[in-house]
Amino acid sequence: MRNKLLALVIGTLVMFGICLPGNVLAGENEDSLNKQSVEIVHSGKSGELFWSIDSEGCFTLTGEGDYYNENSSDLDWTQYGLEIKTAKINVTNITDLGKLFEMCWNLSDVEFINLDTSKVKNMEDMFWGCRSLASIDLSAFDTSNVQNMGGMFGECNSLISIDLSAFDTSNVQNMGAMFSGCKGLKSIDLSGFDTSNVSEMGCMFINCESLTSLDLRSFDTSNVCGMSGMFEGCKNLEQIDFTHFNTQSVIYMDGMFSNCDSLKKIDTSNFNTAKVERMEHMFKNCYSLTELNLKSFDTSKVVNLEEMFMNCASLTEVDISNFNTENVHVMYGLFNGCKNLKSLNLGDMDTSSVGEMDLMFADCSELTSLDLSSFDTSQVGVMDLMFKGCKGLRELDLRNFDLGNLYLGNRDMDMFNGCDNLRKIYTPYNLKMEAKLFTVQLGQWQDESGMVYTSLPKNLEKGILLKFVGENQEVGDINGDSEINLLDLMQCLNHISKKNVLEGEALKSADVNGDGNVDLLDLMRILNYVSKKNATL
Repeated sequence: MRNKLLALVIGTLVMFGICLPGNVLAGENEDSLNKQSVEIVHSGKSGELFWSIDSEGCFTLTGEGDYYNENSSDLDWTQYGLEIKTAKINVTNITDLGKLFEMCWNLSDVEFINLDTSKVKNMEDMFWGCRSLASIDLSAFDTSNVQNMGGMFGECNSLISIDLSAFDTSNVQNMGAMFSGCKGLKSIDLSGFDTSNVSEMGCMFINCESLTSLDLRSFDTSNVCGMSGMFEGCKNLEQIDFTHFNTQSVIYMDGMFSNCDSLKKIDTSNFNTAKVERMEHMFKNCYSLTELNLKSFDTSKVVNLEEMFMNCASLTEVDISNFNTENVHVMYGLFNGCKNLKSLNLGDMDTSSVGEMDLMFADCSELTSLDLSSFDTSQVGVMDLMFKGCKGLRELDLRNFDLGNLYLGNRDMDMFNGCDNLRKIYTPYNLKMEAKLFTVQLGQWQDESGMVYTSLPKNLEKGILLKFVGENQEVGDINGDSEINLLDLMQCLNHISKKNVLEGEALKSADVNGDGNVDLLDLMRILNYVSKKNATL
């Protein structure tokens, strides 16, 4: 009888908006009324629900209905989010749980006393920013009507594992950023997820730094349009099986594998990219990636390839000869930092729509040749540092480069910074701005008439040949023709065998390792360079 009377009193108080301490709202027996009450420091009513925060940091939400209303999308308690340490939820007939605990950085425990989620359609950002939450029991959640789970556990840094086996995701359409920033999450079982209606998976696992494996074989991705940054920052993820991935509807793949430091191989052979428009940063900073098969890629609708392979430092070859790039506008930094790239097949790359090529091949230090004969640069406005740090290049043919639209404001263009071994340039034409010719050795650039250049010639209707001529003969260039080839190799061999002894500048040039002798060690260096075994002497 006393319990019934207590329940009646509590119900009446709640009806009139009077907030009680959490232990009373939780339905404890009447003896708890005799205990000293915890002070309520904040309280109010949001929508149809009553809330309070006590002096111990306990957030209590109770009532029937929703906390959102048609006049406001802000939650009254969010301004006190940093004070919340624990929570007790006793709510029924609710349809929206979006942002319930958003930015409650210090929340460490949640008790769902009587939360009926059977009508809930939105759980977006429900626990976003709950950095102190190490575990959470969601086993009683009925998610059969939920459509939006975007950002649900975003930035829950302390979560190590989470059991979602009871989740019914058959109606979910948005899973974007669902586990974003869960840096402590070491494993997650998604085998029971029904993703047949999901259209957004962008940033779903972004910065899940502790994940080492991820089984997505049960995923139905046939309706997914967005995969931007889906696995970005999964630094310890060593493998992913995409055998069952259906990407027929995907439009966005930008940053999909960016910063996946530990991935050595990504099998995308079954990817359907016919609708994809964005691929920028797709494999950026995949430092360990040694193999990449892109032969199935349809890039006919892609508009942006910015930094797609940037810092793929372990790749030795890339073949994108099948890429249709007629709609691509940006190639900025496309291969920037691919320092071990020895073979690059660009095929007949169509660059007629490209406006940005700056840093495109920067620091590809092992590349010894580049075939750019198909390039149409008539629309390019930025090309600065395009070949920066390409130490292996000895010759560049840019005769087909129309640079009439280049623009860098008041700055000079520096295309060849760090191209230490560049000795021949077939110049571009229609250049109207200053473009420096860079070298670290004593010498000068000359055309065939002997005229000296410190910058690329301007306003040419047709490109010309420039050669770098050193004041002292270049190491390895024994015959002094500005090239290191079989002729130099034979001269070194003839000297060693005493068939034809070298003198003067030729002898100095043959001493490749600088030890004061011309011997087999020098011969092997020249041989390895000529045979392209080594990019530099």
